[in-house]
Amino acid sequence: MKTIFYELAVLTVILAVALPAAAGSELEQNALAPGEEAKLSDYRIYVAGDAAPSVKRAAARLQKILFAASGVQLSMTECPLSPMIGVGASDAAKAAGIDAEKIGFDGYVLRKIGSDIFIVGREMPRDGMTPQYGRSFGTTYGVFAFLEKHLGIYHLLPGEKGWYYPEITGDYKFGDIDESYTPRFAYRLFWKIMGSNAAVNEWIDYNGNLSWSTGSLYYNSNHSWLHLYPMPGKPQAEAVPTREETFRRNPDFFELNSEGCRVMPGAGETFSLCLGNPATTEDIIWRIPKILELQGQKNPKYKGLKFYSLSPNDNAPYCSCELCKAKMRPVTPEMAGDAAYELKLNWTELCFDSFRRVCEALPDYEFASYLYHGTQFTYPGIRPMPENFTGTMAPLHCGYGPVRYSDKVNATWHNWIESWDGILAKQSYYGLDFWIRQYYGAPQAPGLRLMNETFKVLRERPFNGVLFYSNTGYGQSGMSTWVLSKMIYDPYQDAEELGRLYLEKAYGEKSAAFMKQLWDLVEEKTREFYNMYDGKGGWDMNTEMLADLYAPIFPDLERLYLAAWEVSMDENQKWRLEMFGENLKLLRHYLISLNLMPDGESPLRLTSEEYDKLNRSRMPGQPMQHILSPPVMPNPLTLSSNIHAEITTDLSGQSGFQPFARQQHGEFIIMPKSDGVVELEFAGDTMRYNPVKERNFLKHVEFFNVYDENRTLLVTGMTENGIARFEGKAGTMYRFIYMPSGDFSSRPYWYLKRCSAPYAHGQWDSGDGFRFYDVKSPLYFYVEPGTKMVDIYLNHTYVHAFHVNLLDPSGKIAASVQRDNADSDELHAPAVPGWWKLDFTGERGFCGTLRLGYGLSGYVVPDPAKALKITMK
Repeated sequence: MKTIFYELAVLTVILAVALPAAAGSELEQNALAPGEEAKLSDYRIYVAGDAAPSVKRAAARLQKILFAASGVQLSMTECPLSPMIGVGASDAAKAAGIDAEKIGFDGYVLRKIGSDIFIVGREMPRDGMTPQYGRSFGTTYGVFAFLEKHLGIYHLLPGEKGWYYPEITGDYKFGDIDESYTPRFAYRLFWKIMGSNAAVNEWIDYNGNLSWSTGSLYYNSNHSWLHLYPMPGKPQAEAVPTREETFRRNPDFFELNSEGCRVMPGAGETFSLCLGNPATTEDIIWRIPKILELQGQKNPKYKGLKFYSLSPNDNAPYCSCELCKAKMRPVTPEMAGDAAYELKLNWTELCFDSFRRVCEALPDYEFASYLYHGTQFTYPGIRPMPENFTGTMAPLHCGYGPVRYSDKVNATWHNWIESWDGILAKQSYYGLDFWIRQYYGAPQAPGLRLMNETFKVLRERPFNGVLFYSNTGYGQSGMSTWVLSKMIYDPYQDAEELGRLYLEKAYGEKSAAFMKQLWDLVEEKTREFYNMYDGKGGWDMNTEMLADLYAPIFPDLERLYLAAWEVSMDENQKWRLEMFGENLKLLRHYLISLNLMPDGESPLRLTSEEYDKLNRSRMPGQPMQHILSPPVMPNPLTLSSNIHAEITTDLSGQSGFQPFARQQHGEFIIMPKSDGVVELEFAGDTMRYNPVKERNFLKHVEFFNVYDENRTLLVTGMTENGIARFEGKAGTMYRFIYMPSGDFSSRPYWYLKRCSAPYAHGQWDSGDGFRFYDVKSPLYFYVEPGTKMVDIYLNHTYVHAFHVNLLDPSGKIAASVQRDNADSDELHAPAVPGWWKLDFTGERGFCGTLRLGYGLSGYVVPDPAKALKITMK
């Protein structure tokens, strides 16, 4: 979860400069005759000379949008001349009875007095911080509300053609205006907005969630232990001892594994604290003020900030000491309802006892933590938390993805929310309820009824903030994204009414009737799908959903879409509908490619060439990238390493390659020896049994991307019978990203059977490294001159018997792990330049996560006959 503040000075160029005070002759020319009613063309936009930058920018956007809608260019003035649209706080507004200081943060007042219209919001001087270290831009919100509510101007999709303008001329006359609103949630973030470009930001701004602000309350619930106990070189390490230093002095601050060993924390989030040890909590209390003081020194904007997250690292804690285990409970159906299928242990008491001590020791500070995973559920006996603690409700086990379409899971969600009543004085919500990751162009159920249900619960309880994920394929989920954005700012609206309004404005009334039937069908079938699987679907659209939900109804989707297309529409409405149709073409292509639906003649049929062209058009930087379904993209880390590759024969004569299974994305560096087609053949299946169909889940979809060494996309698509192909040139370095789709219900695994060119396998698909299954053959990696240490981090939770030797370039064993039932371990040795070897033995091989330490390239060679040496530039 991220909180991002943009400096207002660089956001946008003010579109119009305020004019000097008007002369008397101008006032006479603009004066209205007695009884005459002001028209749009009579108005000027008045902004006080000392207004905050955001107010001047809001006035400029008002001027720009009005001109686009009506062709009327209103002049700007710093002198209040009737009739006027007064933007922002001013003496004129105060004289009219509108005192900005009495408006809530981020709130606004719209009022027409005589012929004058006032749009007044709450800002801080020079757009500075609120007392809660947030921001307040009420006038900006007021301008957009005025344009939408009183002129009928809607921004439906990013880009110029995404605007809906009613017929407005200079003769337009305003009716009565008198309304006000202050946001229900002080903290608001609409996250995962795809394509952070000007068009997308303008769209999100207009619809209630400014791209440069997260509301009037500073807030974060980030997994914080990695910052409390920083790695060397991290900013926090200037204020407090690093995790390694702390471990040397106090190993009992950290987890005890199942073998009775304290585990030294690795990089990233791959460690757990021992909260059962009271000294650990006292150490946390000592660290927090020092870290915040350093933050204020480095950034004066946050000087004096006293807000900190206490959230454990992801999936932590997992200490096995007796003190921690005494405060852990097994998760029962009584505790978690129908959501208990993944969770084993409850850590709420363990964490809350520590959090409570921190809150009481630092009463002038504010704290928050995710109530997530092992701390998601409460039970009788949990004492109320102090007033300076906010629990961020993160429904991992009953609300991540559209699983609440299941009646059972939805009931669990309601019971879960209610179970926290009386325990938390303040709450925030971390919502993935209406989000699902997919690349297929499938129209995603909008969940408008669930939105109404959700926001009713949130607004009636002590929630002071919300974060929701956005669906990012705007061509097929634009309606739900638009509605959700509006509900975040004003949860008192009716989501279903907003959806109806969107369809009508986006496509026209006649076409909207067919599109509503289409969306209603998707909604109905989505509900059936998740009820069939009792909500066990996750947040990735998997092959089962394509087969069970979309393939059977695709003929109806096509029929309704084509019926909507035949209706007369204006140019912008056709453009919006065409974007939806482009996504249906992608969906049809995938359903046929996966043999889930027969091919045949259709206006939506794509040839291979058309698919390649359309698929490319949704990649970053392309004109329609923010409209089509999201591109198939790897973790950004996969493209971040500054690396050099060369073909080597240093490993000739070494032992051969045995395929090993993987999960998650896979990254490869490939360098052909000669010009021609490069082929990679993949195989794999699912690790999970489908209890509904009484068979294994269907195989995942195999997407891949190929980039050149400048990270320019060259090829994107799906494998054909498991084989990916691309044209390669001799001696050229390519980054190949393999991206099997799936989710935690199906849990796909895959392996590389062969590659026709020299290659190395990269770890950066996950911050924790490679996730391997059943590795029995050695892995090789190159250590450059100048490297000080070879550090290998292993997490092998999934194996019962495990042995590994780390061999230096001379073949000498530099470090070993020889254990049974170990949860995690590390290998360390002084670096010697050359090829190193990880030799895995044991009855089942290595199953778990392997990460090469910092200073190493992060690439291994599985097949010595195809060795590619990777070094850092």
